[in-house]
Amino acid sequence: MVRQAQPGDADAIAEVHVAAWHAAYRGLMPDARIDAFTLEGRRQRWRQNLAQGPARTTVFEQGGRVIAFASVGPSRDEPDSGEIWALYAAPAAWGTGAARALLDQALTYLRQSGFPRTMLWVLEGNLRAIRFYQSAGFHLDGGSKQADGLPHLRMRTA
Repeated sequence: MVRQAQPGDADAIAEVHVAAWHAAYRGLMPDARIDAFTLEGRRQRWRQNLAQGPARTTVFEQGGRVIAFASVGPSRDEPDSGEIWALYAAPAAWGTGAARALLDQALTYLRQSGFPRTMLWVLEGNLRAIRFYQSAGFHLDGGSKQADGLPHLRMRTA
């Protein structure tokens, strides 16, 4: 079930975020960077995010547990575009359709909010994520940037 995140979801979102980071990014960034991405740090950050916005965060809940989440909003880099700021699923939920359901809902929300295009940044080398977004109609457009010292590639919808 996809629903809007509530402040009480912060700890569950943090657990998904940390587990996904550790599983998806090992080998794509230094181990020390991954190890520094801790549950306690994410809990605090998600408590603030859900209390203050400005992103719209939704969760996919299954059996009473949050197993995936997405945060979207106006693009931080491009006027007139929406942006997928974050989309993560617990590793045990990979391939279940939870992330795709969240992505579909996020794209609908952004279109209804007046954004004809959507973009996102994906960590360079994250082939699993690139394939996932390509299957949903995104394409690599040649854009790149360094974010937090790591190379990212831009993807967008048509």
